[in-house]
Amino acid sequence: MPTEEKTAANVYSFILTRPNDYDGKIPHITDFHYVAFIRNPILKQSTYIDIQAVVPMATIIIIENEINNGKFPLYELSCYELKNIDKINESDKNIQKLIYTTFVNIVNITKLIDNNSPDRILTEGSIPTRMLVVDPVSYQMSQNTGFNYIFGPKVKEHENDTEINPHLIALETIINNSFNPQIQESKLMSFMDYVIKKYSAQFQNIKQHVLADKNCINFTKYDQIMVPPTLPEINVPEYIINTYKPFNSPTFWFFDIFNFANYDNASTPSNGKIPIWSLLINFFNCFNIFKKIDISTNVSITMNTKLLKTEQFIDNFGIFNRPNAIVNFISPNMTHTQVSLGETPNVLRTDNSYKKQTSRITSMKVYYPDSLQYAKKRIEECRKIFIEQIDRIEHYETTLTTPDWLQFGQLYNLEFDTATGINTFKYIHTPIAIINIFKRREMKDDTLECINKYTMIRLVNKS
Repeated sequence: MPTEEKTAANVYSFILTRPNDYDGKIPHITDFHYVAFIRNPILKQSTYIDIQAVVPMATIIIIENEINNGKFPLYELSCYELKNIDKINESDKNIQKLIYTTFVNIVNITKLIDNNSPDRILTEGSIPTRMLVVDPVSYQMSQNTGFNYIFGPKVKEHENDTEINPHLIALETIINNSFNPQIQESKLMSFMDYVIKKYSAQFQNIKQHVLADKNCINFTKYDQIMVPPTLPEINVPEYIINTYKPFNSPTFWFFDIFNFANYDNASTPSNGKIPIWSLLINFFNCFNIFKKIDISTNVSITMNTKLLKTEQFIDNFGIFNRPNAIVNFISPNMTHTQVSLGETPNVLRTDNSYKKQTSRITSMKVYYPDSLQYAKKRIEECRKIFIEQIDRIEHYETTLTTPDWLQFGQLYNLEFDTATGINTFKYIHTPIAIINIFKRREMKDDTLECINKYTMIRLVNKS
């Protein structure tokens, strides 16, 4: 029997069903032990799901055969929030609310025969498995190389026409919405226009959103922007970002597919239908740009959140400044000029006097696609982010919670005064990686509880 603490918690259940299985020959998957939605825009282009579940053997055989034949099976994944889990209503059933549903492809399934627990009662003919689940749209985009396009400025086609888009900037080739400063002039087909037209009708609504400061846009005017024909569709935005610099500081494009909320503050999705979100994320000046979310009144967050680990922010591995994020490393066969960014420093001598260096100790050879002026600006704004805006990296965990409160592009007041326990209301934390974990409450109970694990940038507190 669940305890009172468990009763008050948020409780969930999942089901994987085969669409169009009208004869019911393929058993559903309902016995879940672990479901993790991994959202990491810095390292991955799209969300994916790691699942551990007990699956009927008949279903496993079908899934394995399809995967071996290169046809990844399509399933519908549904998540229900259970109400009154320990109180029986008039129908002798738990009250359940569908909070999320989407189509998925199972791209890998592995039997975990040696992972049985003595407390786990297994249904005859079922085996514990681990599955890797992805979104059909993002998977198809990772396989397709059909976006073979050369962007160019739109000019007047007839004598009476006015110029439509006299200047081509890199941002509008990725996303073409109200954030684009040229939206009134541009009729250019963006990459996201292409994706929405190609995939929306087949699966579900696809939306786009920019989480960035407009002052960080790079207004370099290009004659054309070319996307290689061999590039997978899902890598197109990253290629444009790395090559043509739509922003003056590191930017990340990400498909937040398995999210449980909306980024546009729209009404609650009906029947669990939640859009696929195409996100452009830039952390420059995010202290003033991102939406502030007060967690002080949410007991499930304030009481069940703990700091797991703190790390000094040193970008040794290029997590934020990925290759080509700011500048392109020059190749040996390119011609280049040597430019000093600032004066050479003074060196303290043994007699306590100073002498100006004749040359710099360190140097960096880079290639810029636009101009030296913009290259300098990118390096300077990157320096401001790393030195003046980011304090450190912190890893958190929130248990017995809901999956919808934590989103990218938002600031949270996670800190409390150590003496009084009162929230300091300093909105200086924003997530860069989120894992929504649904874990079985008890081995003999088929319901799950939500644990959010996330990595935060802790911003410099200006106050």
